[in-house]
Amino acid sequence: MTENQRFPFGPSADLLLAANDNARTVVAANDNDLRDPGSVSRLAAASLALGLPRRPFLTFLAETIYWFEGRIVWPDGTVLRVADTLIDDHFPDGSARWVSSFWQCAKTPPRQSAQRRVCWRLRIIRVTLDIIDPD
Repeated sequence: MTENQRFPFGPSADLLLAANDNARTVVAANDNDLRDPGSVSRLAAASLALGLPRRPFLTFLAETIYWFEGRIVWPDGTVLRVADTLIDDHFPDGSARWVSSFWQCAKTPPRQSAQRRVCWRLRIIRVTLDIIDPD
């Protein structure tokens, strides 16, 4: 199987290949850490720096998490089970508009904590960024 067959969406292929290490463990952030306005702003800036358009960004999130061969755990060490529908469940209808609004937080930090209903979206983005760049 060629690299293009494994990763048909192109721009994320190199990042995914570099991130795939079955000995790695990524810790998913808790809600309080994710909701912090400074954390939201830094997360938005880091995801915006990937240079992907909105819809390919969502595809990138899905590919990175699904192809990751390491473990994703909660802060207490419990394994986070990744459902096949994780992205669709938390980014309904592609949520491309939400991604645009989220990226605005990179330029203008939010004044209040993020709503709890977006914690899973923020967690998915954070886990993805931790997979591709563990530092």
